[in-house]
Amino acid sequence: MEAAYAVLSPPAIVPLIPLINALPRGDGVEVGCYWGHSSALLEAGPHQVFYVDSWQDTADLDKWRHRMPRPAWDRAVRKPSVEAARDFPDGVLAFVFLDAGHTFQETLADIRAWRPKVMAGGLLCGHDWDLFLAKDGPGPVGAAVTTYCRGLGAEWEVLPAVRPQLACWAIRV
Repeated sequence: MEAAYAVLSPPAIVPLIPLINALPRGDGVEVGCYWGHSSALLEAGPHQVFYVDSWQDTADLDKWRHRMPRPAWDRAVRKPSVEAARDFPDGVLAFVFLDAGHTFQETLADIRAWRPKVMAGGLLCGHDWDLFLAKDGPGPVGAAVTTYCRGLGAEWEVLPAVRPQLACWAIRV
């Protein structure tokens, strides 16, 4: 059975770093890198990380490259999330960190595309649990995670956060 957890934030990805670093050996993927704030933290960890982003604006890619060591540039995948997921075999990634689309549909599509890529014992995670501060439950990201987990009969939990809109979430595979 899989379990989903929302982890305290800010800063956004920092609470996930110990969980990610403790995972078994294997590559990881960050989906939605933007300017590289999370990428730089992931790059400092024990996993080789691939960085997926459409980087529609070349200036954003340049800002990402400015934060990243040159070897990481070779692991940048400039494609939309679901399309890039097809490039990775199933069951081989230690983790996938999702921070690309933030609508319900985009998040659910990302979860469905990337979850099969994560090995047993790995982590599918992301942040922006309640980005838009929904009044009747979690925002679109949290709603997509909840919908996915309930569909599996998985246990999940949201932990309190100082800034709940940026809370991280994780599904243990």
